Amino acid sequence: MKRRNILIILIIGALGLFWDDIATRVSRLENYVRGYAFFGQRITNLEEEINRTTVLEKQMLEVENELKRISPLSAKLNLTTNRLNIIEDFMMKTALEGKVGRVFRTTQVSDQISDSSIGSNPSHRNGNWGGHTFVWVGGADADYTARILIKFEELTPMLMKGKKIEAAVIYLKQTQPDDLVEDDQALNETINVFRVRKKWNQGTHIRGQADQGEVTWVSARTGQEQWAVPGASDEKEDFDPLILATSGPVLTGNAQEWVPLTFTSAGLIQLQDMLSHGSVKNQGFILRNPDENQPNAFLFFHSSESSPQNRPYIEIYYTEEPTDQLKK
Repeated sequence: MKRRNILIILIIGALGLFWDDIATRVSRLENYVRGYAFFGQRITNLEEEINRTTVLEKQMLEVENELKRISPLSAKLNLTTNRLNIIEDFMMKTALEGKVGRVFRTTQVSDQISDSSIGSNPSHRNGNWGGHTFVWVGGADADYTARILIKFEELTPMLMKGKKIEAAVIYLKQTQPDDLVEDDQALNETINVFRVRKKWNQGTHIRGQADQGEVTWVSARTGQEQWAVPGASDEKEDFDPLILATSGPVLTGNAQEWVPLTFTSAGLIQLQDMLSHGSVKNQGFILRNPDENQPNAFLFFHSSESSPQNRPYIEIYYTEEPTDQLKK
């Protein structure tokens, strides 16, 4: 009887161990299943990531080829300073691909740059804004249009004598004045550049009545010479209607970005005439929006009165070439 009881106990214990082992194995299998599902999802995620990466690599290659195809100067459009620095070497190497090119860059010394905004608002028409640390262009409402006048004094008549200009870009850095709000409607605005025909003086005011000789919406030089049409608007006397350079759409507002105004082919011919034999006089440029009737579309930029690293400048890409081969 005792032996039988002991045998029963041993059988029950063995069965217990067996069921424990079964339970353990089942538990492990469940964990394996869970793990398989987890790692399976991870594998799926990784495969999707690889596919996305492949697409991105293809897109990057297409962008790289496009950058090589188009003018690298235009490719700088609306890039932040950091992004500019990253691809600057690439731009410089490919700007004049296949040519021995050089670059002239104006300095950002304040007295080598003249600039000022002029505004049509009745309270601003006779005011001078040449002392501001910023300039602005665009429209606020039906009574207020703003334009920018800018001149680089280093663009002397013989600067490019014996050289051929291949490309040129004016750079303006965006800013946001503390007391003014740039409306979202200013985004995607285009800025066009024209040649000024009359002599004008920047002035030193930031608001209020202009002093003798200072530029305003009404006068190129207050008390000395008025614009033929206020706002330097006359195509025969105040400015040349040929578009020399354009920004393309300015995609961002207050992003502290350098906005390039790239010279057109026709603009390069005029710039060549200005800087190789002086047949076109350098009275600077006027910047305007194509649609000045759009409200709340001001764009603000650092001026010559801003800190040195933010001031406007111009880059001219050129090749050495005998004078008699220059296009006129």
